[in-house]
Amino acid sequence: VYDADVALAKQEGLIEKRIKDIDALIAKLEEHDITPIARVVCFKDDVLAKKRPDLAVMHTSGEIWEDFKGLSFTNPYNHEIWEYLVQVAEDAARHGFREIQFDYVRFPSDGKISEAVYPGQNSSKEDAVAAFLAYARPRLEKLGVWVSADVFGITVNPNNAKDSATIGQNVEKISRNVD
Repeated sequence: VYDADVALAKQEGLIEKRIKDIDALIAKLEEHDITPIARVVCFKDDVLAKKRPDLAVMHTSGEIWEDFKGLSFTNPYNHEIWEYLVQVAEDAARHGFREIQFDYVRFPSDGKISEAVYPGQNSSKEDAVAAFLAYARPRLEKLGVWVSADVFGITVNPNNAKDSATIGQNVEKISRNVD
């Protein structure tokens, strides 16, 4: 939502300059003792998935997979996506955000999941989500920011282990790499 210095975002036209002067906004928040938290939407990225199908969750038909609303996800197994997300988070940290809150740090849940294909799948979904956070955290810690992640409420109930595994959110594994 501001002019982030992230190559892929610029290259693919992903930047919406809704905030004209991010540094002035952060300074104003700090004047009022407000801790700025950057919400970074991870894998539910319909725009990037459609612009770059090589980074998307695919359908068994070979097309880009879509949920029931026609929205697509980027592939949580793709390390180019990981790097992009960390660069977005690092840019936010350099502008003064004190916490990076990863949202949609999960696999799709609303759609024909059985028809979703994840190129490069090399682990369980839970391990992929945990590995992304393990990849991001050391780089963000160097910048002095906290790392957090949104999780579905169902993931904390051991009776919902199947649902948690489907979206890749295992609270114990996630908690190892968030503050």
